[in-house]
Amino acid sequence: MIWSILAAAITIIISERCYLDEWGLPLANTSNSRIFHIPSIIPLTHDDQKDFYHDGVYLSEAILYTIKHLNEHVLREPGFCITTSIIDNSMLANKSVSIPLDYYNRMTTNADGSCVPKQNEGALVGFLGAAISDNSIALANLCNVLKIPQISYASTTLDFDDNDAYPYFMRTVPSDQLQAAAIVQIITNNSWDYVGIIASEGNYGGAGLSAFLTEASNKTYIAFQLRIDSQESRNLEVADNIIRTINETEIRVVVLFSSGDAAEKFFEAMHKKYEGLTDKDLREKIQRIVYIGSDSVASHSDLMRLSNTYLNTVFRQFIGIGVYMQEIEGFKDHLRQLSLNHYSDIYKRGTTNPSHDYMKEFIKSKKNSSEIVANIDPHSSSSSDATYAFGAGLARYITQRNITSSSQVDNVELYDVIKELNTTGLTNSVITFSNASTNVGKYTILEYDPVNRTLQEAGTFTSPDHLSYTHSYGIVSSICSEACVPGQWKNPTSPGCHECIACNMHQVSRNPNAPSCTDCPVTKTNNSIHTDCIEIEPTTIPYDGTFAITLYLLITAGLVGVIVTVVIFYTNFNTPVVQGHGVFIYITQLAMCVVLLASSVLFLGRPSSLVCDLQLAIPILATSTLFLCIICLTKTVILKVRAVKAAKFYFVQLGILMVGLLLQGAVILVVLLASPRQYKLEQQQQGGSEGVRVVLGNCGAKEANVALEGLLYLSLFLISITSLVLSFLGRNINENYSEGKFLVFQSIAMHIVLAAFVPTMLVLSGPTRSGAWAITSVILCYIVIIVLFIPKLYIIIYRPYKNKFTEELEPVKIGNGNS
Repeated sequence: MIWSILAAAITIIISERCYLDEWGLPLANTSNSRIFHIPSIIPLTHDDQKDFYHDGVYLSEAILYTIKHLNEHVLREPGFCITTSIIDNSMLANKSVSIPLDYYNRMTTNADGSCVPKQNEGALVGFLGAAISDNSIALANLCNVLKIPQISYASTTLDFDDNDAYPYFMRTVPSDQLQAAAIVQIITNNSWDYVGIIASEGNYGGAGLSAFLTEASNKTYIAFQLRIDSQESRNLEVADNIIRTINETEIRVVVLFSSGDAAEKFFEAMHKKYEGLTDKDLREKIQRIVYIGSDSVASHSDLMRLSNTYLNTVFRQFIGIGVYMQEIEGFKDHLRQLSLNHYSDIYKRGTTNPSHDYMKEFIKSKKNSSEIVANIDPHSSSSSDATYAFGAGLARYITQRNITSSSQVDNVELYDVIKELNTTGLTNSVITFSNASTNVGKYTILEYDPVNRTLQEAGTFTSPDHLSYTHSYGIVSSICSEACVPGQWKNPTSPGCHECIACNMHQVSRNPNAPSCTDCPVTKTNNSIHTDCIEIEPTTIPYDGTFAITLYLLITAGLVGVIVTVVIFYTNFNTPVVQGHGVFIYITQLAMCVVLLASSVLFLGRPSSLVCDLQLAIPILATSTLFLCIICLTKTVILKVRAVKAAKFYFVQLGILMVGLLLQGAVILVVLLASPRQYKLEQQQQGGSEGVRVVLGNCGAKEANVALEGLLYLSLFLISITSLVLSFLGRNINENYSEGKFLVFQSIAMHIVLAAFVPTMLVLSGPTRSGAWAITSVILCYIVIIVLFIPKLYIIIYRPYKNKFTEELEPVKIGNGNS
């Protein structure tokens, strides 16, 4: 009894593990409850086993190699293992569905709904494949019905970006949108703006064509779009149509977004059409064509194994977009150990195809182990990643759900676990599933080497748009018209053709493909090559111009007059002419005269914002001071008081002057603080044979404040009117030097000048307005010197006997001069 219980326990313990053969696959004595079955749909033949497809062997071997690693390392501790069946679908969509469906139908179902597979097959938990997009779509539709995960290692169609349509589909390669971007990047880098595209019938070619047209929009002109089929392209009539289209459009670059099989048949037809032509004829026709092939074309090894002469007859150069192959750790060493016995053992058990003659053909076609690893299919790495994702997902699912039997797996839950994986496979890179939101990847840019008859790596393309590639062939021109350059705009003349028209004056074009030029703002014009708008230097009064030199001379003469007056007044300081009605008032007028002369320089050149403020403040403040001085002197004349004899009245004059200056200064300060001034540019005119644009500038408030501006000029107006009225009232007062009359003359003259200046503020602009300001300042100073001080200087120099104190004058009433 004890021995029976012990034997039963040992049997249970032994059954809770996987027994693996030397290739890492479960042996026959392994319980089905420990095995997960993942059939692999791989193209091993063409046309329903008529032609052997060498690359399928590499894909199969990468999957088997990865399963061996998973069984020995990843799934060993949980006590489970994976097996697969290599299903040759011959690149046919119907076989991609019928054979997997057969696997599913061979299972029986228990009352509880669990599946009972055949011995050594285990529970069906997913499918690997297929390679061709059309095949994968057919299989994906089946997986939707069965609710079972599917991971493709080579299907790139954009259809699979729709997760709602294919909820159980995953892939370890980027979609066609990314390789379309790579092709367009090659085209634009070579300035090819006139290309054609040939796409194969079916999902792969159709989706690829759509992706290419989207990426190429506004970047290159598509002269023609033609479709080929793996069967129809054998027909010479199809080749005639394509060749005629190429010759009629003068296209020199053609994009071939096609299945590899269709591309091979297309080139065969092209070769037959031109095989009788001389080398000269070939050079003039076909050899000028550069083909850019999609990944399916580039990975079609049979195409590259064709004779050197064959391919040189068809194209000048072939550029291929290849899936970037990552090194599978230890895989090359594994391939070098291949033997015919290995294939007999593995594939007799692993494939549903009863014939294994093509395996013998593959082994015999390789002279040595070096040849076996020389042309590994680039999708081998993505097939390894797809397999590893299944194994890693199962290991995590077993741990999370405490799975004790393979029949307990819920395939929908397993899909969710795999989709969220963040793991590194045998390629030592993080496994990424491509979809619309994570379309990342890397492509190898390949070029055909006619000597070795293979595609050689020439560069790389990394998402989203980084291209590292320099072609090895000569310059190829595939343009209907010469490329436009910045400063020109493209005017279409016929489909794909254009003329380059230079931008007009005051227009620019940074994008030579733009349909028109852009106008510059009114204060700017174009640079010499019409690529950018530059600011027009406004017309100003130059510091070294004729006007400026004349102004310098006038300023110098005015300063000389002021200096002479000061010197003479200083030497005759204690005389009645100097001291008469207030010497500090005369000094103030001379000082303001100097300020006006100096301020006239502010109106030369292009002013800054500070100079604009000074242009307003200094002339108005100086002019206001002159009028205030006239008020003080007139009041003294009216009262007939000599300030030197009446010291108290000296302080009265000072009070009037200071109060007036403080009020006027406060008004100016408020105006400048509330609305500071800046130099504003405006277009003045445009005309002439070359459309010369003249830009003028004026100082003005950044934000106009009519009320404050009105207050400023009103204050100046009130001061000036007061001085005019007072000076007019004192015009007939009898006093020694008739100073009352001279004050009237000074006031009237200053008013005439200001009255003439007002229209310039409203009508003139630019340098004319600035010149008027400068001349006005100088004239005001000259009025002071000529009208008020020259009569005094005349008395001091030529009538010194009048320059003596004779009596003290007392205040009198305004009238006829009688006491």
